[in-house]
Amino acid sequence: MTQDLDERQARATASAAGLGPDADWDMTAVVHPGQGRDTTPLFIVASVGGALNNLVDLGRAVGRHRKVVGFRSRSLLGYRPRETIEAVASDNIRYLRQHQPTGPYLLAGYSAGGQTAFEMARQLTRAGETVAQVVLIDALAPGYLRREAAMDAAAGGSGASLRERIASELGHLRTGGLDVLRQRLVGRLGGLVLRGRVLDLLALAAPNFVRSQRAKLAWFAAAKTYEGGAYAGPASLILSQPLGPKDEAFRTTYPYLGWDDLIASANITCMTLDAGHLEMVRGRHAEDLARFIEEGVAAAGGLR
Repeated sequence: MTQDLDERQARATASAAGLGPDADWDMTAVVHPGQGRDTTPLFIVASVGGALNNLVDLGRAVGRHRKVVGFRSRSLLGYRPRETIEAVASDNIRYLRQHQPTGPYLLAGYSAGGQTAFEMARQLTRAGETVAQVVLIDALAPGYLRREAAMDAAAGGSGASLRERIASELGHLRTGGLDVLRQRLVGRLGGLVLRGRVLDLLALAAPNFVRSQRAKLAWFAAAKTYEGGAYAGPASLILSQPLGPKDEAFRTTYPYLGWDDLIASANITCMTLDAGHLEMVRGRHAEDLARFIEEGVAAAGGLR
């Protein structure tokens, strides 16, 4: 399935030859076709890199119950990204309607994709549609930078010590292996080094990696200005295990990751998986995550 998604991207790149950077592009891809039942599909927004390959295990698990359609980033194929979360959500809705013209809808977003899924739910409800559930998978609410700054100020600017940070990273190495540690290091360094002219030079040797990095930069720029707004519908929030002292402190201060500023806490069903952020959508953890999503669907009622 991972190869299938990559091949679709390659074919789309070829078919888009000669089109300008602002050309329209269908961001959806079928992560799993489901079992042929007449059920409501799950629409899921990819994380900050904009690709869907890391959601294949989750798609397979949810696919036992329903079709899974994912939303990628325009940047993955070299198109100019939308500048706001609102614009991304509006684009996604146009293509969502090609798969399912009317609600009720079942939406989800993994990590950074949670904010886009949330904005899609807001726009759909304003248009008179029903959103049965929006599933926020380890997603920080809009305004997370403001919350982090407030916590730092309250702590007098004193973060975790070097010893605590090293111990935290060694813990990730023990539980997730070298691959998880590598991804975390690349993520931390990428925002500092991998931008501008450096990306232009790297694009010749590693075009897919560069497009993913540009998708990340575009999302962070859009997220800085996105504040969202009140939402009255039901939501599920699935959390991973915290990543060290700073994350634990944030969870203590903001147990709903800030979503209760926008959604009444009574409307949020929350659970924590025994897995890290990257692992929670893989293997047996993806099975647990799919089971929780289906429990939420059953609780919402009115969905097939």
